[in-house]
Amino acid sequence: MDVACGNGNFARRLAARGARVVGFDFAEGMIERARAYPQVPEGAIEYAVVDTTDADTLDGLAGKPFDAAVANMALMDIVDIGPLLEFLAQNLRPGGRFVFSVSHPLTGTAQSPLRERAEDGGGEALEEPVFPEDPSLAGGDGGWADHFREFPPALVVRLRRPAVGAGG
Repeated sequence: MDVACGNGNFARRLAARGARVVGFDFAEGMIERARAYPQVPEGAIEYAVVDTTDADTLDGLAGKPFDAAVANMALMDIVDIGPLLEFLAQNLRPGGRFVFSVSHPLTGTAQSPLRERAEDGGGEALEEPVFPEDPSLAGGDGGWADHFREFPPALVVRLRRPAVGAGG
């Protein structure tokens, strides 16, 4: 399953490697573009217009369990991923995988905070570093690239549904 597949680029790559793919996106225009590309092999990809925030629409994809699902740089643009996660919990086969990538929370966008702090009430906290307002204070040539070079631009996560009989 290719979640928020856009023009189907990744779905086509999967199909070229032998996968049977269901690709879906909220944007009807993107699905039209995806369908316009030739499939290799023919008929290996099924495209659909689906709103991932609507459980009823997602249920239209239910049927045989999926071996895997992927969402490339999309989850951060979906208002409510709860229905998608519930769908995947029910429709990934035991041992199935969900792989997604998002902009790294530290370096994501200009609007993303560079500093996050969370306290659990017991006095413990997690704090991400923040760069100085004046980058010249940190040394180097003063360019922001020096400060971000150590951080990846994306966060990629692989989740696996427990196999039947597995604990937890």
